[in-house]
Formats: sequence, C-alpha cells, structure tokens
Amino acid sequence: MNEIDTDNDLVKSKKDTRPWLRFLARKIDMLLYAVIAFFPLGVMLFLIGFLGFDDGDMEGVAFDVFFGFVFLIVMITIEAKVLSHWQNTPGKKLMGMVLVKQDGERMGFGDAFERTARMWLGGLGLGLPFISLLTQIYAYSNLKEEGSTSWDKTCKIDISHKSISKLRMSIAVGIALLAIALEYVVFYADTIG
Repeated sequence: MNEIDTDNDLVKSKKDTRPWLRFLARKIDMLLYAVIAFFPLGVMLFLIGFLGFDDGDMEGVAFDVFFGFVFLIVMITIEAKVLSHWQNTPGKKLMGMVLVKQDGERMGFGDAFERTARMWLGGLGLGLPFISLLTQIYAYSNLKEEGSTSWDKTCKIDISHKSISKLRMSIAVGIALLAIALEYVVFYADTIG
C-alpha cells in the first residue's frame, strides 16, 4: 500500500503554520544539500581547469550565472530525491514537520521535483539578491494568511507539525546560524577585509 501513516499528535490548522520553523528547516536543508552539491560541482570545476582553462576563464558574470544555474538544478534534484525516498527532508524531520500529499499517496520523484522547483522559484526567488527577499516576504505573508504556501497548494501537499523539544530547537538554531554564517562567507568573502 502506498499511503502515508501519520501520527496522532500532529497539528494541522491554518493558525499553526510555524513559518520560522520552516525557515530553520530550509536553512538546515540548504546547508546539507550545498555540502553534497559542492562535491560534483567541485569535480566539474577541477576538470574544467584540468582541460586547460585558466582561472580567468572561470570569472565574471557569465560564469557565475552558469555555475549558479547548475548548482540550483543539483540542489533541486538532491531535495527531490530525498523527499521522494523519505517523504521528508532532514531539516523538516528535525523540526517535527511531516509532508503528506492530500490524496494520501507517497510523493514520487516528479511530485517532489515540482514542489522543490516551485519553492525555489516562488519562495526563494531562485536565490537572486533582492528578488529572493521579496519572494520570501510574499511567501511568509501567504503562509500566515492562507495557511499554506503557493507551492504546497499547487502540488497538493499538507505540512503538519509535531511538538519539538528545546534540545531539537537549540540544535536547529545552531545549524541555521552556521548555514547563515557560511552563506555570508561564501557570497561576500571578497568584500571582507
């Protein structure tokens, strides 16, 4: 049978959307996926250098856009694979969240890929500066007002919450702060010092 079992202690209501827990879960997942994604992309960059391109060929806006696009596709694919296999992500699991399709069926890779791609577009603005800020504000407002995000509505996914311990919350906040600090170093390292 392909149905998802849910626990009796799950909470699902329009008022109980917990956007900050979702934010923490997203930061945790992004840190984990970035570590995983950087390995194949690092190999790709090594091979590009090995094939005779010099460092000057791997600079500039065009390279940044290309690398960002490849990185985004890898990140979406990793999360889709994780979601379709475990029906959850590590960050959401840590934060006591459960994703369930409204029809009760398991999320397949296609469902998970669509949800994740829509989240990156409508929730994170493809990671583009300023656009990302606007899409996150809009997604937050929509979640608070409607009780669901646009990507979860479109993909017919419900997210329920279990209660979480102070220890889990402390771990999540620590990991999220680490992710934010690493994000800052990676994207703004050339402006430091």
